[in-house]
Parts: sequence; C-alpha cells; structure tokens
Amino acid sequence: MLLSTASDTVAVFSGVTHPDHVWPISEKEVADYYQTDTQFTLAFQRKPGSLYGNIHCELRRQLFNKLALDHRCSLVKQKLKAAGIWAHIDAFVGGGDLVDAQDIGASQSVYQVLYSRNSNRVAVTVKPEAACYHSYFIAVLDQLGWPSYRTDCYTVGGRHWRVSDYLGDITAYELGVSGHAAHPENVVELARHAALGDVFGRGDRHGNNYILSDSGAVLPIDVGYLFYPNNDDWLAQYIQGGVSEINALDPHQLPQFFAVYTDTIQFISDQYAALRAFSWDCGPDIGAQFDSVVAHRIVVLRNHCQHQGWHRQTWYRDYYAEFWFRKAIKPWFYQLIHADPSLLKDSNFNMYQYQNSQDRTTFFSVSGTSIVDQICTLAQERLGVNPQALYPTIRAQF
Repeated sequence: MLLSTASDTVAVFSGVTHPDHVWPISEKEVADYYQTDTQFTLAFQRKPGSLYGNIHCELRRQLFNKLALDHRCSLVKQKLKAAGIWAHIDAFVGGGDLVDAQDIGASQSVYQVLYSRNSNRVAVTVKPEAACYHSYFIAVLDQLGWPSYRTDCYTVGGRHWRVSDYLGDITAYELGVSGHAAHPENVVELARHAALGDVFGRGDRHGNNYILSDSGAVLPIDVGYLFYPNNDDWLAQYIQGGVSEINALDPHQLPQFFAVYTDTIQFISDQYAALRAFSWDCGPDIGAQFDSVVAHRIVVLRNHCQHQGWHRQTWYRDYYAEFWFRKAIKPWFYQLIHADPSLLKDSNFNMYQYQNSQDRTTFFSVSGTSIVDQICTLAQERLGVNPQALYPTIRAQF
C-alpha cells in the first residue's frame, strides 16, 4: 500500500475525526512521510485536552503496517539511517539482518524492529522522545530488585531516541477489555507499581503504559512524567476514568492490593538512603528532584498507611467507587446515542463514542470535567432509570 491505497485509509480516518478532538491526516502528510527520509514519525494531531480511541491508533498504524514487507523494512531503515540512529540499534541488538518492522505506536510512530541473528529473532522498539526519566526509572527498578529490561537513550543531532527490548503486546489495559479482572499474580505487581508511582510522583500511569511479560511481571514504559507535583490530583482522574493500576481489579481483590501497597511503601522507605544516593549519582538535577518530592511523599504515604493503610485505602476507594458507578452507567451512554444520534453533535458525546464499550475506561477526562452528570440526567429522562439508586449497591461492594 503506497499513496494509491493509503487514500482509502485516510478517508476512513477522516470519518472518525472532529474539530474538537482528533483532526484528519491529509494525503500530503502521508506522502511526505513516505517520501522524506528525515520524517521519522507519522502522527495525528488533536485539540489539547481531548482524547482519542483505539480506532484512531489502528487506522494510523495501518498507513505503515499495510505496506508490503520489503517496503516496511526499506522505509524504516532509510529513516533510521537518516536520523543517525541505525548503528546504535545495530549495536543494541548485537548485529543481524532486519527482517520486519511494525508501527506499534498510538498517536505517533513507534517501531518494533525485528532482527534475525544466528537463527535467532531479536525485537526492539525504537522511537524519538523528549528528554525524560525513562532510563532512570528503569534503573530504579533494578535498585529495588524488581523485574526490568534493557533500554537506552541516544542523542543524535540534538534529538533523543529510545531503544528498548520489545516486551510484548499485552498491556495492563487488556486485562479489563474482556470484562474480567486482573489475574491474582498481576495484583501484586500492579500494587507495587501503584505504590512506587505514588512515591515518585509518576504521572500518565494508564494501562497501555504497562506491559505484561510472559513471566507475569508488570513492566512500565513511556515514563515521561516523574516527580510530578500534585500527582494525586492527576491520579484521581485516572482512577475515576478507569485507567489506573487499581482499575484492573474487581472489588474482592482490593484487600490483597492494599496489603501489598502498604508493604511496598514500607519497603521503599527502608531503601530510601540507597535510592537517594543512587539518584544523586545520576546527576544533580535528578538528585534535587528526588529530594524535593520523594522524602515528603514517603512521610505522607507512611502516615496514610498506618493502621493497615486506612486513610490511603479510603482515598483510593472513594475514586474507585466512582469508577464503578461510571462503569454501571456506561451502557446508558450507548443506548442514548443509538436512540438519538443527534447527541453526537455535542463534541464530548462525539469524542466518547470512540471509547471501547467492552473495556474499563469510564469517561476519563484530564480536565477534571466529565459528561457523567449529563448522561445521568438524559438517562433518567429518556430511559426511565434512577442513577441515584446505583450508589447504595455500589458502596455495598466495598
């Protein structure tokens, strides 16, 4: 698929766009991407603060992944060589022949690059990135003795590139797509990472930023936000919107989650001196940020986790209960737009039609506003339901 057939995908993509959320990809943008070696990324743009769905990511990826195998390999090799990163990737994988490449990114290109070496296959991910905390955070996992993976950052011509072991395609988000909760072996890992993220102020901890390895380990990716100042405000929106670590769990799994969470806060506290020394070894910028955030967060969370973590549990449970309320009204949203398609003229209704009806996302909003009240009002008027009657039932689960 080159320009002639890419136009079909571009047309389909245009049909799921809107001026107030995801904007169209033009045929010129695709042509420039195919024809310009120095243009590494094919991305779609969106209005700041708006959201996108899996359908937008899948269609964007098709513009690369539906190319013939030899075209995919040739295109990605040309771009990586033009970027000056090709030799670094070759050294990272230990040499070999490029045999395949796939775009696995969401809103922009991230490549899974497959090499063959001595009859073995080695896959890595490659992407440009802003300067971030990824290498440091994965090194922290090593310091704690937790599962980690190989990853490195290279700076070429003033641009940063991330090369990592390819970890697989099963994410924590997938745990809830079928409607089932996390497996018991995942609960421990999710609780540990929730505690670590809370201590280090790690933002953007949605399910697609955790990979589930074959061994059951939960591995964080895309660590762009760390030492974030008011991270609990961000986390509250993630929990209510169904996209944080705890949202992969059903209510009966909460006792195990909170027990592990509380133990992990204590464990990180016990490792504080070693973690502080390691952070300062990573440079004065990291060390200063560690000092400004981590010590305070450990004290706060240890205090909140006294008496079996009652205060922190209450904080989590309140937002988790709101998540289950939103999950309960989610079918009403689809009933309403199917009965009255004119509701999709509202930009928020139009945007949320692209969330997966079968997953655990529940009207997530980074702005703190939501359409939950609007859905409840319309459902009460048009579907004859009583939203307030749901609360006692949901609260009883906790």
